[in-house]
Amino acid sequence: MKKPLLLTTLISIMFMSLVSCKKDRPDIIVTNPSMENIQVPDQFDWKTTKDYTIVFSTSVSGLVEVSNIDGIYYQRAFLTPERTYSMKLTVPSFEKKVNVKLGTSLKVLELSATQLTVNF
Repeated sequence: MKKPLLLTTLISIMFMSLVSCKKDRPDIIVTNPSMENIQVPDQFDWKTTKDYTIVFSTSVSGLVEVSNIDGIYYQRAFLTPERTYSMKLTVPSFEKKVNVKLGTSLKVLELSATQLTVNF
């Protein structure tokens, strides 16, 4: 009878010592900043897209395709000879180059200005 009582007492003491020893944690203060309190540099651009105008001219008829470097198409248009075609293109702001393809001719176009000209 003494062994079970001794065993129960010993287990209770061990349990109490493990449960009662906790480290003090500092209070974590979480503040939710509002948009009025955020400081953003004046030159920061909030836009996620950029608009470009591409003027195409060609001596042959065909379908022109504008895509990103990975081959995802943004826009397609049919060009006719000796007539210029103006395309308004909106791309993600991180894009710096696009592929322009007419038939088998492929050009990589640097997006360096808001108005660009491509001649085929």
